This record gives sequence, structure tokens and C-alpha cells, in this order.
Amino acid sequence: MIYEILLMGLLVVVTYLVSHQLTMMIDRRWEGRLGAWRSAVFFVVFLALLLLASVFIQGVST
Repeated sequence: MIYEILLMGLLVVVTYLVSHQLTMMIDRRWEGRLGAWRSAVFFVVFLALLLLASVFIQGVST
């Protein structure tokens, strides 16, 4: 039980870092033209990665 909680916390932190790096990579590729859309892009990438990770964890735990 405690290991699942710790794993989920670690997963959220890693997902946050990966989302941040991907968003900054997209922003650099578009030469800083994301502007205010940077937050929306980060949110979408973060949610997509969390969804993918939760599906993966559910598949592994069954």
C-alpha cells in the first residue's frame, strides 16, 4: 500500500519534469512563439503522460 503511494508520487514528479522539458523543447523549436499557450501545452502534455502512466501501472499491477 505505502509503496503504491510512493510510486505514484514519484511518477507525478517524473511526469512533471518530462512535461516541462517537452514543453520547453516545443517552445524553443517554435522560437518562443508559444507565449501564453505554453501553459496550455504543458497541461495537455502533463495530463497525457499521467494518463499513459496510470494505464501502464494498472496493466502491470493486474
